[in-house]
Amino acid sequence: MGAYIIIGSSAAGLSAAQTIRRLQPDREIIVLSKDKAIYSRCMLHKLLSGERSMESIEFESINFFQDNRINFMPGTEVVRVDEEERVLILADGKKLLFEKILVASGSEYFMPPIPNFRYAQNVYGFRSLDDVNQIRKGIGKYGRHAVI
Repeated sequence: MGAYIIIGSSAAGLSAAQTIRRLQPDREIIVLSKDKAIYSRCMLHKLLSGERSMESIEFESINFFQDNRINFMPGTEVVRVDEEERVLILADGKKLLFEKILVASGSEYFMPPIPNFRYAQNVYGFRSLDDVNQIRKGIGKYGRHAVI
């Protein structure tokens, strides 16, 4: 029997993990996330502007996974789901057996196919901590103002 695996560490994913733990105290639960930290995407603009710190946009305590006996695998990307074999294939080539999976990874931004826009060096998506870091690097290089 495989684990219950949740892909995504957003509020929805963590709430689901906590609910599963409450309903099935002995179930193996794994949360996978491309992100390395747990944070509110809704507050990224406040982080970028300097109104908030990284600690102030985290919405779970540092002990959340330990307290709920959930295995957290940060920095993990799922590249394929083999439903027949009930296996997740990870970007690093590892495989995880699952009994059930929940995809709570949210959305991705879309760069419109406008000529010279999509590949311009001063155009960024804005959805993750990596995006915030890229924008911060660009601020020094391209100017102090942005259009979102």
